[in-house]
Amino acid sequence: MLQDITRPSATLNPDMTGSRVQFTDGTEVSGLVRTLSPERIVIQLPANTRTERARRDVARIEPMTNSLMTENLGQTLSSEQMEDLLTFLLTTPLEPTAIRRSDPPMPPARAREEFAAFLPSSGVEPETTPFRLLLCIDDKDHGLDEHDYPLWQERWAKLLPLAEGVTVQTARVFPTREQLAATDVMIFYSRNSGWDTGAAEGKAALLDEFQRRGGGLVLIHWAMEGRREGPAYAERVGIATGTGSRFRHGAMELVFPLPDHPITKGFSRLALVDESYWAFKGDESRIAVLAKSTEENVPQTQLWTYEHHQGRVFGSIPGHYMWTFDDPLYRVLLLRGIAWAGRQKNTDRLLELMTIGARIAP
Repeated sequence: MLQDITRPSATLNPDMTGSRVQFTDGTEVSGLVRTLSPERIVIQLPANTRTERARRDVARIEPMTNSLMTENLGQTLSSEQMEDLLTFLLTTPLEPTAIRRSDPPMPPARAREEFAAFLPSSGVEPETTPFRLLLCIDDKDHGLDEHDYPLWQERWAKLLPLAEGVTVQTARVFPTREQLAATDVMIFYSRNSGWDTGAAEGKAALLDEFQRRGGGLVLIHWAMEGRREGPAYAERVGIATGTGSRFRHGAMELVFPLPDHPITKGFSRLALVDESYWAFKGDESRIAVLAKSTEENVPQTQLWTYEHHQGRVFGSIPGHYMWTFDDPLYRVLLLRGIAWAGRQKNTDRLLELMTIGARIAP
């Protein structure tokens, strides 16, 4: 790759060999001939521009013996700029998750105008202070393209470190004390099978220790499950599901009662196709409700924040289907929730990641 940049004419790709086209009026252009018919010629020029002329205007076409790429590019870049360029070229960006299920049907991809207002402004220096994240999962449960915790961990362990200063470690079921000590925000996407409220060595004690030192928690979907110990879990995370909780799959509309909150600013309503929960364990008067959906004719909490000891908690019930994680607008909420839980000064710190591998309408 480095040679292709510094010596672009040393080896020419046959599929990218340029042509020199001379016209009857004496002008000449060099580029890639994309269309050549009896009626017209279309030539792709450097900087991704094109020119089109009538075929009768062409006097001569001959192959180029050198590359269309600028020869002295390697001399114009500093070592840091060259490293950035190579990183960009050699890093395979995420593609949207391949979805195989058809029931319910996947919602349409977002049009750019739907999320353009949330895109980071160009020219703003990214925040570079260290931000340590831990992604904790369970084994996959449920069906096709739903609750795929391992796939989510694999994808987001690639996505999140693309932001400046962010490092990611991973865990299964429940992190160790050593992992928690090296973490600013722990992000759970699981069925929370590791939860217990046992002795000092148990998971509850580790969670208490983490929150007392100011560690942040992000709970996605079934990570709020507390089972028979739902009330004890809710004491630490705000609200929890357990015996008697209810759910529904399908279209849902989130309504945002706190539009000025750092996580939800700019949102008033958001339509998703996912799974809602309600009938929680815990006292909802203690949490800040960021979004509700109407279930059984009653507005029910779907996004919330909570503070326990010195730690912050952000909870998102949406996250059942894998397509939700590729929705740029849902990503805004989740990425802001991670930054808020980690007490970042700029809650929009991670929004540069909102479109990478996201589902965006052409």
